[in-house]
Amino acid sequence: MATESPESPELNVDGSEPTAPPAETTAASEEPAVAPAPPAETTAASEEPAVAPAPPKPTAAPGKPKVGAPKGSRPAARKSGFSVRNLILFGGLVALLLAAFGVLGNHDQGGPNNLPKWKLNEPVDVELTLVTSDATDLGCAMEGESQGFHCGFGATNAKHSLAGTSRDDAKLLQPYATTTHQNLLAAGVWMQDETRDAVALDALVKSLPNPRFSMKCKFTPRAQSKATKVQWKPGTDWGAGDGWYVGEVKECKLAK
Repeated sequence: MATESPESPELNVDGSEPTAPPAETTAASEEPAVAPAPPAETTAASEEPAVAPAPPKPTAAPGKPKVGAPKGSRPAARKSGFSVRNLILFGGLVALLLAAFGVLGNHDQGGPNNLPKWKLNEPVDVELTLVTSDATDLGCAMEGESQGFHCGFGATNAKHSLAGTSRDDAKLLQPYATTTHQNLLAAGVWMQDETRDAVALDALVKSLPNPRFSMKCKFTPRAQSKATKVQWKPGTDWGAGDGWYVGEVKECKLAK
């Protein structure tokens, strides 16, 4: 039985054995090695050199425009309002002024500039500025009498022997000031129809917008004082009252 011989490889035309084609290389072996990627660009912040912070600009004084400020720029606004210290000082000043008015009663201190030019024994119209406490607060000191009138004190702080009170002594002199800043020594102010009753007068004055009121009266000057002292409130200093007209008032009415 014949045996099959292996097939002879096909020969090239020139009788040589064909060479096998080169084996296919894998894609990985055929591809050239990839060069490493260049380093990524750094951010602008890392590439730029660090810059030192600028020094703070000097500020201009409050209320003054900055040097080199553009034309028309406004100066810095000042802080407004009182400080606590200023407010306390202001309150203290107001308190002192109120105390001064309380002591003086808004009366003038006398002197040549406050003396009117009246004729003796000729009645004149006057408007006296008053508060109800004037009935007991106002006083004068003079030795003896002047045309039958006397002060509450014969000498400073020594009661006159003839003196009564302003509501029962028709000859008792007290210092007053007019609304035109003239000084006089008058008797009878607190014995008028609208002033005799202290309780009724207090009620009337409380209905007014201001505790200070004025009375329009007829004043008849009888003499001019000599060696006289006046006091606007007990315990305060005595002032000069020389040359003041002395007399009585009548027909007094509360000024409206």
